[in-house]
Order: sequence, then C-alpha cells, then structure tokens
Amino acid sequence: MKELIYRDEAWEVKIRKDIEDSRQALQALLDTWNNLDLTPCTDIFSLMVQPQQTHDAAVREVTTIPIAAGRFQISKDAFLKILDVPCPNDLYISARQAKRAPFSGARDLWTIKEDKTIVLDKTLADTYIFAKNIYAANERQKEVALLFINYIESSVTINALLTELPLQHMLLPWAITGRSFPTLYTLELEPEQLRGLLAYYV
Repeated sequence: MKELIYRDEAWEVKIRKDIEDSRQALQALLDTWNNLDLTPCTDIFSLMVQPQQTHDAAVREVTTIPIAAGRFQISKDAFLKILDVPCPNDLYISARQAKRAPFSGARDLWTIKEDKTIVLDKTLADTYIFAKNIYAANERQKEVALLFINYIESSVTINALLTELPLQHMLLPWAITGRSFPTLYTLELEPEQLRGLLAYYV
C-alpha cells in the first residue's frame, strides 16, 4: 500500500475554491440561458464559448413561420431577419464571466442534470485537488522523496534567512567545490563564515 508522504494543503484549499467558483459561474450562465426560454442546454461548454451562435441556433429552432395564404411563401431565413429578437446581453455577460473562471474550460468536469443544475465530477476534481500529493510504495522511495523534499524546503528557508541580513555583511557559510552534469553543485561547509553569520541572529 502506498504511503502519502507529501501534500500541499494550501494548494488543495485554492483548487477547491477555484472549482467551486467555476461551478457557480457555469450555473449562473445556465440559469441565464434557461431564463430565455428557448431550447434546453445540453452542452454548457459550447454555450460558454459560443453564446451568440448557440442563441441564434436556438432561436432558429423554435421559430415557426406563420402560415399565410397566397402563392408565395417567405423563407425561414428571410423571416428570421425581420423578427425582433431581443439581444441577449445578460447571456453574453454571463458567458464572459464563466470564461474567466479557472476550471470552466475543463469540460469533462461538468454535466447538466435534468433539474437544470451543473454537477461536478468529483473523481476528476480530485485529480486537480490532490495533484501535488506524493506517495511512496516502499521505504527506499520514501527515503529518496524525503531527501528531495527536505532539500527544497531547506533552500526556501535558507533564502528567507539570508534576506534578513544586511547585504554588505552577507556571509555564505559554504564553498562550491565542484559540479558535474547533471548533478547539483557540491557544497562544503565554511565554519568561520557560519560563525560570522550566526552573530546576526541574537
């Protein structure tokens, strides 16, 4: 069984919020569409990306040419041109807002239920939420992973500490002794410089 050895909880919180914000934006778009009382929306992604084309196609679908007496009949295209169809500004605004949502473009995340609500695929959402998780299948994997994780975390902490020092007195307590591609620089401790650096942390 794999062991979880690293997770980024701040990332998880952010992605959960981004996904929920996206769901709300898509739901607002769907509600705006439903208020137009045209055809049912079956593809929220197409509605978001092409609101005008989707609207025009729906108007065409629900429009019926009145039956008129006489030898000549008006074509549907010509009839549509003389219809006074309100400009769906609210739809365009909702579509623009939905496009700005971080996960609205992940079309496999979203489906439309019969009750006209946007539903999230939770299994797929978890792949985004827990994308930074690292698992180890054995002790050796765990050991190697922790070495890299600790190295990276230490470098961040060390950089933060060095920014506290006056630039003219900055002492780096190591010397670079060599490097061979693709490995990292080899560092060697400089005790005298480390003692001088510690003097600033009193």
